[in-house]
Amino acid sequence: MKRIFHYLINCFLIAVKRNHKKMAKQSTRNLEALKAYSSNPEIEALYVKTEPLHANYHSLLASWITSKSYRAGSVQSFNDYLKTVRAKLEDWELQIRLKFKKNTPTYKTIFPNGRSFILEGTQEEIISKFTSFREVVENLSDLNVIHVEVKATGLELEAVYGKKNEKTQSKSFSTTELEQAYDLMGKALYFNMLQLACIFIDDTSKVEKFFDMSLLRTSDKDDDTPTETSLLVNIPINSSSESGFFITVIGKYLIMNRSAHSLQFYGAATATELPKTAPREILPGEEIEVSGAELGAPANKYLIFINPSTTTAAQVEILEVE
Repeated sequence: MKRIFHYLINCFLIAVKRNHKKMAKQSTRNLEALKAYSSNPEIEALYVKTEPLHANYHSLLASWITSKSYRAGSVQSFNDYLKTVRAKLEDWELQIRLKFKKNTPTYKTIFPNGRSFILEGTQEEIISKFTSFREVVENLSDLNVIHVEVKATGLELEAVYGKKNEKTQSKSFSTTELEQAYDLMGKALYFNMLQLACIFIDDTSKVEKFFDMSLLRTSDKDDDTPTETSLLVNIPINSSSESGFFITVIGKYLIMNRSAHSLQFYGAATATELPKTAPREILPGEEIEVSGAELGAPANKYLIFINPSTTTAAQVEILEVE
């Protein structure tokens, strides 16, 4: 009875486990095979029904991928420019301290929470804090040597931020339609498999020509297809946290900082091991792809994050991409 029950399950929706790469591959394989055998009127009818579903799904999938790349690129361009601003702030502080010693009232007016605080937080908060910094500097005649550069940097930072907003708004994308198209595609593949089994009732092995059988399974034991695995990790205030994500030497991982401030990460042999080399920094909203080898695998199996903020908890998302 259990074996029969497996045939009543839509294996295309179950086997691919919400993996668009696999659904795209399976749907294209099926459509191409249906077209190749369309001289058979019954198979041609399946092709005619499947083609618009395939076209719609792949169109939405392409839009989603484009939307992701625009968002990632726009955030990255802002974060890239922050690196330039961070270096300039270091130079400006030297100039400022020539006129106003550290911890004097005027210095504290310029840097009320320290120099690095200006570039912490959300992009909106950074813009606001830098604007306040710029206004204070421009009102101090003793700092006229850096007036022009500070103003120009502030305007450039606002311009980069503005371009980011334009890109994000123009390329915003709802995944609802894509998920609906995904389900329809999976149902169409299942329907096609049942219809093809009827067409080739005398030799059902021919059905395999229409699908990538390596992506299908009938039980958990048969599933040797790797799947994309993601994990959200919460990191308490001013602490380090082992992610619970084990790394391998052949693995590749996309680390996404979902926090409003910078974090650090490193690979370690144990869950409590301190970093042996300088941890790598990941800026707010930044996405970094890193290999297991770069993290020190196979000797290092643990991925550890450091949240330096004394006021705000942090969150990162980890996606195993290979």
